[in-house]
Formats: sequence, C-alpha cells, structure tokens
Amino acid sequence: CEMCIRDSLQRSLEAEVIIPLDQWPTHQSDMMVIFRTLLLTGCRLAEVCGLRGEDIKSDRILIRAHELRSLKTPASEREVPLHPDLRSLLLALSGQSGPIWPRQRNETTGRWGVNLAKPCRRITGVNPHGLRHRAATRLREAGFNEAVVGRLLGHTPNTITGGYGMVPWDKLVEAVACLR
Repeated sequence: CEMCIRDSLQRSLEAEVIIPLDQWPTHQSDMMVIFRTLLLTGCRLAEVCGLRGEDIKSDRILIRAHELRSLKTPASEREVPLHPDLRSLLLALSGQSGPIWPRQRNETTGRWGVNLAKPCRRITGVNPHGLRHRAATRLREAGFNEAVVGRLLGHTPNTITGGYGMVPWDKLVEAVACLR
C-alpha cells in the first residue's frame, strides 16, 4: 500500500538523520545510558527501560520477560552481546537487584519509557524507535544477513527455513560491534 511505502521511506530517512554519538551530551544520566543502549543494541525502548541488574552479564544483556515487563513476541527473548562502548556503563548497574530504571515505568499503564520520545528526539535527532531502525540499517549496510539482523532485534523468523538452525554467537558479537 502507498501509506506503507511512505512510512517505510520515512523510517529509512530518520535512520540517516541521527545526530552523531560524539555530539550527544557526555553526562551519564539514566536517560543518556538508555539512549546509548538503544543505539548500540537495536533493542526496543521497553526492553531497555525494563532491564534488571541481573539481566546484565559480563558479555551480554539478557532480554527476558519478568513480573513487571512482558515481551512483544516469544522471539523477543534473547541474548544481545554487550557492545564495548556500553560495557563500563551497564556493568556498573549489574549489581542492582530489580529494575535498573524503576522510574521509567508508568505505574498506571505498566508501560516502560513512555516519557522519553521528546528528549530522545531532542538529543539524538530521532525518536527511540528511530534508533532501532538505525541499528537495522547499519547491520544491513555492514553486510549482515537477515538471520543475524532478526536475531539481534528479536524478530520472529518469517520463513520456515528461518526457524531452523541458529545464528552463531560470534556473528552476533561482530554485528553489535559494528553499531555506532
């Protein structure tokens, strides 16, 4: 449909207008760590905002449902390699028990990160979902196949063949390292 094509083109253009990371504010507020994590993982906003201390491991981030956060699909449950630029930021938070950013949860709706769209656009040039599109675009530009892209983003395989086999961990690590 024409609207779908227009929306797809808009998302592609947004992925290109992101303010370069070196021009983002350097203070390490919760919001800035969340935005960096979105950029360098391709994760969904709710997945990042709902992270718990126990979800951060020395080399990976565990995206899992828990009592305060569900996931979009069963394929959303995954392990994302920890980008080298996130290691010190997130490992410092890994010792916490429970949600890392509990104030990012709207108690009324149960949704995570609901007030971050405007600050994200002001700081990064795009909304949080635009950072996810940027990750997918960068992965494709770097030559990673759809199995790798889909696995990192937590997408359900869209073919019967896509449900067979696995993506090697070292390929995921290589893919995350190319995100910037």
